Amino acid sequence: MRTLIRSIFLVILCALAFLSAWPLIDLQGPRDTDLVQGNPQGEALRDALLALSEDERKRLEQREIAALSSNLLDSRALFNLSVLAGLRKDETQAQKLTLLLSQYSLRNSATQFAAMNLHFVNKDYAAALVRVDSVLRANPGLTPEVLPALYQLLPDNEAARREIIATLKNDPPWRAAFVNHVLKTDPTGQTSYLLLSAMRKAEVPRRDSELRPVVNTLIKSGKIDDAYFIWLDFLSPDDLRKVGRVFDGGFTIDPRNMQFDWSWQEQKNLQIKMINKPGNATDRALNLDFFEFQSAFAGVSQLLRLAPGEYVASFETMAENFKAEGGLQWRVRCLSNQPEIGKSATLLESGPWEASSFAFTVPLEGCNIQILRLEMASRATLDRQVSGRISFDNFKIDPKASPPPPAE
Repeated sequence: MRTLIRSIFLVILCALAFLSAWPLIDLQGPRDTDLVQGNPQGEALRDALLALSEDERKRLEQREIAALSSNLLDSRALFNLSVLAGLRKDETQAQKLTLLLSQYSLRNSATQFAAMNLHFVNKDYAAALVRVDSVLRANPGLTPEVLPALYQLLPDNEAARREIIATLKNDPPWRAAFVNHVLKTDPTGQTSYLLLSAMRKAEVPRRDSELRPVVNTLIKSGKIDDAYFIWLDFLSPDDLRKVGRVFDGGFTIDPRNMQFDWSWQEQKNLQIKMINKPGNATDRALNLDFFEFQSAFAGVSQLLRLAPGEYVASFETMAENFKAEGGLQWRVRCLSNQPEIGKSATLLESGPWEASSFAFTVPLEGCNIQILRLEMASRATLDRQVSGRISFDNFKIDPKASPPPPAE
């Protein structure tokens, strides 16, 4: 907790850096005069306050008490008294005055920041999260100061985690920044998974934009099994029924770009989406519309988890006004070292719906994860020109049937 919470004395003094509109008053001049000539900030102001004699502090405190007696809502007097209490290291009084001041200064980031830390010290996490939300809404620039404190509470403090999730359920504007901070701080993805799982259990609406970086980070770090089970864990019951050797081979689910489902990148002069087949409101297909496309095609892909053995991939395709100089092709590669283990016939021209298939073999070693990708058949620059529409449906991968035993 010491690494998480600043001491009350330092918190209140550091808060002065944000309160240029609330200078402490001069001992001999009118009340709206600065305590220190030139109105210094931060460390300089703290040093000036510490240089006051005990008599000067008492006189200043008496004047502020008198000001507060005449106006109980005098927020400047409350602030000055809280600072003076901190200077004499009366933390109990400083806490009371700071919390009282925060109730009258909801838009003042420094006061809310100090109150937030006090609530954390007192383990009043519900009140602390109210202050966190207030601070970050009023002053997003304090996000780097606040989010590390929330992160440290997340893994091992169930009470704090519960209040964090309750606040995130209200969809504050800093929610995405916090989820990203958790992932960057713990690149293993375990704390992010803890956070997202707690959000799901609390019925916080899921955002693929928050889950996707966790899955991608784990895949890049080689923890593909962890990424896969996290992806599975966040599928709906209906989506879980579509998990097989190929996920959603009927192209019925809008893509989430999680790599274990159909994934692709947006590209200029190319539109990729799932559409209903003409005259059928329930049967959908993967549709690619090329508009004089001349770039390197990034492809449509999905990660597979096939055991070693022989397989047959089958699919249906239809093309309208389609022309591809080098053609398109479905290919299967081992993810670890990228050797190609199977590919379809090259798709070059228009045609009605037609069934196609190709066989491939997953080797015994070095190919635990595979990638299925639709890509250009040729890598030559001149073969990148594609136009027209091509659609796919009913993509399946089945074990290759064993030949019948010889007749006796």
